[in-house]
Amino acid sequence: MVAVVDFRGTAPSTRNDLRGLRPYLQQLIGEPFLFARESYGGELTLHFGTEIELPRFRGRAASEGTHILCLRASVWSFKSVPWASYISSEEIPGADFTPMTLHDLENRSPITPGQRLTSIEVRAFHGTGWPGGIELGLQFRDESFVQIRPRYDPEDPVHDLADWELFTPYKRYIKAGPGIQWAYSPSDSPTAE
Repeated sequence: MVAVVDFRGTAPSTRNDLRGLRPYLQQLIGEPFLFARESYGGELTLHFGTEIELPRFRGRAASEGTHILCLRASVWSFKSVPWASYISSEEIPGADFTPMTLHDLENRSPITPGQRLTSIEVRAFHGTGWPGGIELGLQFRDESFVQIRPRYDPEDPVHDLADWELFTPYKRYIKAGPGIQWAYSPSDSPTAE
């Protein structure tokens, strides 16, 4: 038997089963990293694939990748080979660290543009006293690595934000979380829960 997953199709919201998610993430393998950018909502986005020029906004040129990974309600970190550094969205107790802004990451990318994604890891991240979520790891050809895991906010323990989302050139997106659930849905309509 040969199994085919159509990236133009959809997959319903699935809980506690990550096996079906892995094939949808494979569309990122081999894609070049383009850039990191802060979104309007103050979240980090990572752009992959082919760069697409957008209509000018307020007189400024803009572009995006064919694949956009939005790191919404997540904690992220980079092992940056070009910088010989570890970069994290959280303070690192006991470590001598330099504070940065997302704008700094836009201007000095921790991943070398053009580096191709060579592997993806996905696993359940179990929280203590909260539902956890889906952890994502991205490995690049130069051995740089990005790790994304769900963030728990005790002030908002029942949030409905995705931990992370991947928008694709097929007008589809993966919504991961909250909790250990995911869906692959049309990107022009909200995910049905």
